[in-house]
Amino acid sequence: MWAGGELEFFEPLRVGDEMTRTSRIVDVTMKDRQHRLSCVFVSVEHLITTPRGTALRERQDIVLPRDVDRGRPAPAWQAPRRRPVAKTSRKSHIADPVLLFSVFGR
Repeated sequence: MWAGGELEFFEPLRVGDEMTRTSRIVDVTMKDRQHRLSCVFVSVEHLITTPRGTALRERQDIVLPRDVDRGRPAPAWQAPRRRPVAKTSRKSHIADPVLLFSVFGR
């Protein structure tokens, strides 16, 4: 569930620029509330960079509800068995009149 966020613009985004988006989890906070569901608050930062430097910084605050059975102890946390491999992906889009005026997601 979306809880909030913030956008900061540093440089204009220009047509033809190669842009890179880097995302990282900034903070994870668990909230345990009496007589309610517990929640996990996750803060994610996205940086959009161009050849001129950082153009845009976005912070997303996300709330994830946790179903807690107060009658049982919480399961013990276990470290992952192997270290996750960082994945990179690249997508290219050419903006033309059809793309600009179409509905995304169809």
